[in-house]
Amino acid sequence: MSRPATLALACALALASLGAHAATPIQLDAAQQQALAIRSGAPEAVREVLLTQLPALVTPAAGNAEAVTAPYAGVVTWIGAYEGDSVRQGQVLARVQSREAMLLAGELTTAQSAAAAANAQAKRDTSLHKEGIIAAARVEQSRAAASAANARLHGLRAAQALAPKSVQRPGEYELRAPFAGRVLTREVELGQAIDSLGMAFSIGRAGPVGLEIRIPESYRALLRPGLVVQLPDGTRGQVLSVGAAIDARTQSLKLRATAAGPNLMPGQRLGVNLALPAPAQTWKVPATAVTRSHAGDTIYLLTARGFVPLPVTVLGQTESALYVQAKLPAQARIALGGALVLAGLAGGE
Repeated sequence: MSRPATLALACALALASLGAHAATPIQLDAAQQQALAIRSGAPEAVREVLLTQLPALVTPAAGNAEAVTAPYAGVVTWIGAYEGDSVRQGQVLARVQSREAMLLAGELTTAQSAAAAANAQAKRDTSLHKEGIIAAARVEQSRAAASAANARLHGLRAAQALAPKSVQRPGEYELRAPFAGRVLTREVELGQAIDSLGMAFSIGRAGPVGLEIRIPESYRALLRPGLVVQLPDGTRGQVLSVGAAIDARTQSLKLRATAAGPNLMPGQRLGVNLALPAPAQTWKVPATAVTRSHAGDTIYLLTARGFVPLPVTVLGQTESALYVQAKLPAQARIALGGALVLAGLAGGE
């Protein structure tokens, strides 16, 4: 008889002899195990669970980016920086022609004159009061007027500092980089009308970036700051915080992490690996060692009486292995391959 025919006959005999004993241990001799491709061995005890290909979004690191907004409404007349450009502090990013900026220049000139006159009047009234010519109330009034004029001038100068004047044409102001870094986004086009406080650019400092990682909420008991994140290029990062709310749609938690790498850019999406501390009695087994169904996950423990089904909790998985939690005796052996065959022999799904 050929070998394939022998294997088929062994499978048939095993199924026939065990089909009526679904609740009893599954007894197979070495030849039957070989014929059914059932391979037994010791599971690997592990101290950490490696979760792979978790979805992550690269973001600017906290405090490492800043928006550049238009302080006054106007029309963009010139653009000097684009996405990805490196910029130095104070570099002109764009120019905006603005009626409001033109009016501000006139108001500032008027305020300067008013403040100078009010200060001079307060100084004269102080001298006259010392000579006994005017009452103290008159001095207080002039000082109050000078204070108000100076406050208005200070406010207008601060407003102008937000929009430094351009030397190109009247009423035109410049948007400048707040620090040395890189242009992350550009929200304006040449000739575009922009509203007051409208977003124009975002600038990010060089250095580490942030990561927003989504992870199934079932792992929340194992999550904590300080866990190591591994990126596809081998770069390592660190978890900074664990979200306090579960996304109702995806039933996931958000982790915030930080990482450094020259190829990481805000807005980039990638898959990352995360190593979690494993609880006691956690084992790494081949995917072929576990049967998974709506009724639960099961491995098959090899005992003196045969293979016995044992419920397990799956904590994570890689491409070819599963991390399971189960109470196993010392030096336990399980079916590392052929669990589906054993489930069939036991009458399982």
